[in-house]
Amino acid sequence: MQRTSLHALCALVAFSLPLSAQSTWHVDVNGVAPGTGTPLDPYTSIQYALEHPSTVNNDVILVAPGTYYENLNFNGNGLALNQGVTVRGSAGAHRTVIRPAAPGHLAKGFLGGWQWKLEGLTFTGVQSPGDSALYIAFASSTVEVQDCVVRDNAGPGILGGYDLYLTNTTVTRNALGLAALRSHTLQVLNECIIWGNDVDLGFHNFTHISWSNVGNSFSGHQNTINADPLFVDPEHGDLHLQAGSPCIVSGIHPSGADMGAFHFDANEIPDSELYCAGGLNSVNKRGRIGFHGSSSLSGGDLSLDTSGCVPNQFGLFFYGAGTQLVPFGDGNLCVSAGGAGLFRLTPFQLNGFGKGMSAIDFEAGTTGQGPGALTAGSTWNFQFWYRDPLGPGGSGFNLSNALTLRFWE
Repeated sequence: MQRTSLHALCALVAFSLPLSAQSTWHVDVNGVAPGTGTPLDPYTSIQYALEHPSTVNNDVILVAPGTYYENLNFNGNGLALNQGVTVRGSAGAHRTVIRPAAPGHLAKGFLGGWQWKLEGLTFTGVQSPGDSALYIAFASSTVEVQDCVVRDNAGPGILGGYDLYLTNTTVTRNALGLAALRSHTLQVLNECIIWGNDVDLGFHNFTHISWSNVGNSFSGHQNTINADPLFVDPEHGDLHLQAGSPCIVSGIHPSGADMGAFHFDANEIPDSELYCAGGLNSVNKRGRIGFHGSSSLSGGDLSLDTSGCVPNQFGLFFYGAGTQLVPFGDGNLCVSAGGAGLFRLTPFQLNGFGKGMSAIDFEAGTTGQGPGALTAGSTWNFQFWYRDPLGPGGSGFNLSNALTLRFWE
């Protein structure tokens, strides 16, 4: 079944249900709460939009880029919404991230008789093995998940009931990728990647799988593979496809689509890149820079880390807008002012393993205010400087490699 067939089937289901006028309600985590749902005065919470009495059949909830900390209940305002709504990330899954605000399922729904669509969203961060990222138990409902990402959850990625359609969706790095709640459910999987989970598929009842990369081996399904999809940077949530990925099938696929949530683009610029090289130090290692969290300002979970440095010595992270490659100390200076200046973070002492970490504050200090503020749309380059009294070059200090980060809402 190609995507056109899937959409035609969903349209047929929708046509059989009573229609109402469609409204689009806007949500932006950076707005002023509670908002009125308009483009100039958006709601600030997806759940608020779901529960608002103005949200009725066929409406679209359009979610602006950002990281949203909330547990979603797709039962909405409890009305008999015979068709449900579409919840859509306006900038796609890579820029529209939903993380849990409390224990429990990240997104759930129980009431039936609806047609729901989730589009261009990322669901991530569930900490309990007993909770799911998407718990879809709508009775006698049709739920379509398209262009979404479900990743890095300690519990199941998707537990689906009744009629579940997944199109161009990536499910990876979860305890369980995808499973059915009941034996009589209709589940259709098209152009998806279900790979790299502890268990990719649990109990399931797929009536059709095509043009998908599924970790569990299948037979009798059209153009289904089991291979490393070659994500760009899965550890940091970048699930775009590298050149050479077996999931790049747009040249032969009838719909022109690749597998997974992101169509391959050779010109895609990643959110993070490592470059340059650290100098060899007195413990015969090279300092390395890395990060945890994301470069999302609304996510607020970014920290820089370093390893491979000299144990118990002092060091600091610094950053600038430009790049260079100049010998400096026992290593290379890979960051330049770039017209904006060089900025330092607070110095600290490395631990006994030569490792350290600094949290980034997007609201205060050098990184939150003034010319060194990390703002949405800005690009900065980071490096770690550390003392090395016994270093091979005799300068008494060294540097790590360098990291470019591109910041977004």
